Amino acid sequence: MSCWAGWMLALQTIAVALTQAAHEKTALIVTTLPVQSLLPKLRQVLAEQLSRIGGAVDLGSKVRERLSLVSISRIFDLHGLVEVLGELSLRQGSGGGAPDAVLVMGTAALISSLFTSKSTDKAAAHGFVANLAVQLGRVARGGPLVMLLNSATALHNDGVPLPPAAETGGGERKLEVGGLTSIFWTGGAGQQHGRKSDSRPAWGQVFGRLVGVHLFCTRRDVGWVVEVLGDEVGVFEREADEKGEGEVWTRRNREQRWGVLERDEGGVVVDVVI
Repeated sequence: MSCWAGWMLALQTIAVALTQAAHEKTALIVTTLPVQSLLPKLRQVLAEQLSRIGGAVDLGSKVRERLSLVSISRIFDLHGLVEVLGELSLRQGSGGGAPDAVLVMGTAALISSLFTSKSTDKAAAHGFVANLAVQLGRVARGGPLVMLLNSATALHNDGVPLPPAAETGGGERKLEVGGLTSIFWTGGAGQQHGRKSDSRPAWGQVFGRLVGVHLFCTRRDVGWVVEVLGDEVGVFEREADEKGEGEVWTRRNREQRWGVLERDEGGVVVDVVI
């Protein structure tokens, strides 16, 4: 996921899990940011969800109670993420109880740091990403919903993609050519230039290897558009069998499906009907 809508969707997903579940749930946020910089926004999202289901009575204490269910781990590189995932795997293996949701923030900066480091060659970096993908998949299969928050690359006025803010090297530019492209890309099939309002996922090819479902958020006239760029998981849907004698489960790929989101007056992300 990327952009403001991705950030808000991730936090709202955690808030809903913490406030509306039948049994108590916990969450883990892994970030490169100082803990204190996240707390105001997290409090706000929790307060918005709690006020919707229980009103404003004793809201402050309810927010503090839910905040106690959120752990925040600060890391500085992908090696730190590997350590956190390793600890989660150990907890899952020993029955110690892993969190119900895991949010990894700043993924673009972490990937950029790996691929632009002078101490790591590109082959080693790609090998590291492959191992990280395996580790993420193992943790996700253990139960938690694992979300990775990416960013997007904007475009110059001449239609040339800008690198993400933390990127200093040029290696990813080659990876993006012919890579994941939004269905709303205005450059046309096979073209590298579109409108300056177009954007693509930062380190899209690399990031896509780390997630089972790749959601991409872009701002359009109708609102924030969230589309499925990649889907390695799929969803099973019931349909009539070929003989018309019953129903069967069929796995459907969700790539190119999309929807529109906005914030309502209470600050909650909601669907937009167009």
